[in-house]
Amino acid sequence: MPALNSFFRRYERQEAQITAVKTWITGQKLNAPVILVTHQVNITGLTDVFPGSGELVIAKRSEDGGLATLGTIRTD
Repeated sequence: MPALNSFFRRYERQEAQITAVKTWITGQKLNAPVILVTHQVNITGLTDVFPGSGELVIAKRSEDGGLATLGTIRTD
């Protein structure tokens, strides 16, 4: 999914990409766990969490279509 590509050097893409990911998440039935792999800037834009390298951020879709962070898992 192109919206999961890093916008680290292209911050003008941030709003459009974050909106695209949230729209995609809102459209999913989510009757099974979904794993998305992306970059720190995307994760921070979606969750306000600044993860370390390889750190997992566990979130669930909230009623307003946003993401509620449940926790993180360090992998080092």
